[in-house]
Parts: sequence; C-alpha cells; structure tokens
Amino acid sequence: MSKTRDDVGFTAKNMAAGRAYETRRSDALFIDPFAEKLAGKEVLEDVIPRLEADEKAGKPFTSIRTRYFDDLILGHSQNIQQIVLLGAGLDTRALRMEWAADTHVYEIDQSNILTYKESVLEDIQPTCNRHAIAADLKDSLWSEMLIKQGYQPSKPSIWLLEGVLYYTADDL
Repeated sequence: MSKTRDDVGFTAKNMAAGRAYETRRSDALFIDPFAEKLAGKEVLEDVIPRLEADEKAGKPFTSIRTRYFDDLILGHSQNIQQIVLLGAGLDTRALRMEWAADTHVYEIDQSNILTYKESVLEDIQPTCNRHAIAADLKDSLWSEMLIKQGYQPSKPSIWLLEGVLYYTADDL
C-alpha cells in the first residue's frame, strides 16, 4: 500500500496504529483491542517513532481525539440510538464500546476500507446493530444508502466526521 499522505487506506491504518499505541500504555485513555491487528505490523512500526515524539512533545493527538469523541458519544448514547460514522475508516467503536441493544451504528466509507476491516475482524461481534455502508462520499448517493439500511432521519442521532474534512478541503 502506498504511503502517500493522500492514500486514505494508509491514513486509516495510521489512525489504527495510534489507537494501538495508546492501548499499549499502562495509563491508556481508552482500549482498542482491535487496533493493532487493523494497523498491521509494518504500519505500526513505521508510525511508533512519530507517536513517541508527539507524546514527548505533549501532543498525543490521536489519543485525545479518540477519547474526546468516545466520551461525547457515550455521554449521549442512552438517549440517542443512531450513531453515524461518516468516513469511518478503521474505527472500531461499534465493536469495542458497550452499547444499548437498540443502538444502530452506521459506518460509511469506501468499499476497500470496509472490506479490509471486515476481513480482519470477521469473528468479532458488535454489541450494537452495526451497518457497514460502502460508499464514496464524493461520488455516491450515500445518504439514500444510509436510509435503506434503516437510518431514520426523524429520530435523534449523533454524526461523527472524525478526520473527514481533511479530504474535502479541495472540494469546498
């Protein structure tokens, strides 16, 4: 896989590596038991020096961002049963967090990303109703696909666009 900044697949693995790095810490802000497997050994080894440097500089970006959004979502999850992860990447919230049985987590991303995630985590069962929607956010009718998967626009929901705006800057 190419290691260019524009390669979304590599970026997704980079984020998984960041979550894996945090998970290894004795004082981890969160635990993502699937992150290391999703990142893969090569990416993890490549990213660790940067993560260590960020940590020493007091900039644990991935860890703080992940914990912040985890807390935000969980803080509202008793009242809101629809969570939309737009540009989900290798996010594992549907699998690693405890959800009420009637919660629906909709993961929307490119087909290759979701196929990879499914292949790596095929034996893991979510505690929510997980919906993987393969769509290019620029070129598809992803909102129609979301509704076909059961999303109800009239019900409260949380939308998380964690990192998506980096890829839309040229389109604005």
